[in-house]
Parts: sequence; structure tokens; C-alpha cells
Amino acid sequence: KQRSLMNRLKIAADSLKHVLPNQPPDAAEFPLFFKTVEGFFASFEIDKDLQAKLLLPKLSTRSKAMLARMPPDDADVYEKVKKFLLTEYKLSPREYRTKFLTATRAASETCQLFASRLACLFEYYAQSRDVDNYKQLCQLLVADRLKECLPTGALQYVLSLEGDTWFEPSKIASLERKGGQFTKSVYRDCVARNTILFFMHN
Repeated sequence: KQRSLMNRLKIAADSLKHVLPNQPPDAAEFPLFFKTVEGFFASFEIDKDLQAKLLLPKLSTRSKAMLARMPPDDADVYEKVKKFLLTEYKLSPREYRTKFLTATRAASETCQLFASRLACLFEYYAQSRDVDNYKQLCQLLVADRLKECLPTGALQYVLSLEGDTWFEPSKIASLERKGGQFTKSVYRDCVARNTILFFMHN
């Protein structure tokens, strides 16, 4: 059985030798990396019990060290390895969005590959926001655009309340007025304190 496994692994490794990419240094590229790897696994009909073993040589030194913390049985399962690494390198939703909005096409990158990379970044941004239907996606896009149009004070107020979540446009609109009042209140308090300090030292 062990010989059979080694034989199958060697055959699979030889067939993928020149096509599997190395893990990219930028964590934002990991989703596309895994999507590409899975595409080759499907094209070459790679058995599931071989996938994690074939992935390992393509990982960075840091990722290999991380996998040493996994239970041995889990480290042999591709999906568990993928989930573990994506969790370890997890980007915040705002980072995924920024990566999507600021992505540029590399000189050696075809238009099709760039499109795939953009789609993958946006997909993971939507997933990080727990969006799973068209209505939520529309709400998210409108909410993001709405926040870009808020005054600085109101935006900071909304973001401080959102934390790692996101608010629908209607809630952002209701908070915008409170944010403006909050900013004015803080400003008045600062002016009052500075005035008192001025007279205390003069």
C-alpha cells in the first residue's frame, strides 16, 4: 500500500512539475494561488489523498513552519491545510477591498490572468463581509461608496462603530448626522479645555 502511494505520488508530481506555482509572498494573492492549484488538480485528476503532499513543496518556508503546528492527520488533507493557512494569513475585509481597488496589471500578466486575479480578490472581499446573495452585495457596494462620501468626522464615527463588521446604507445615513454632532461636541470640549488652560497659565 505504501509503495502504491509513493508510486502515485511520483507520477502526480512529475505531471505537475512544470505547472504548479509557488506560494506568492503577498497574502492577498493566496486566494488566486489556491484557486490555480485546485484548477491543475482538477485538470490532471489528482487524487485527494495526494493533494496536500503535492502542495507542500510549493509553500514558503514560513508556511511550512506553520503547518508543523497542525495535527499530522489534518496536515495530509488539502482543504484543511488551505483553511489553516488562509486563517493564519487572514487579511481584514478593508485590506481585501484595498487590494482589489489598487490592483494593477503586471507587465508579464495577460489580461485574462489579471481579470481572474481581480475576480478572486473581490470574491474573497465579499466572503470576508459574509455576503452570500445579490441583495447583500448591492448593499455592500452602496455602503462602501456612501462611506467614501462622508465628512471625515462622520466617517471616523461610523468606522469606530462598525469595527470588523459593516453597516447597511440606511444605518450609515442615520449615523452620519450623529457623527457630525459627535465631532462638533468633541471640538467644543477641546476649545473649552484649551481656553481654561490658557487662562490658568496667564
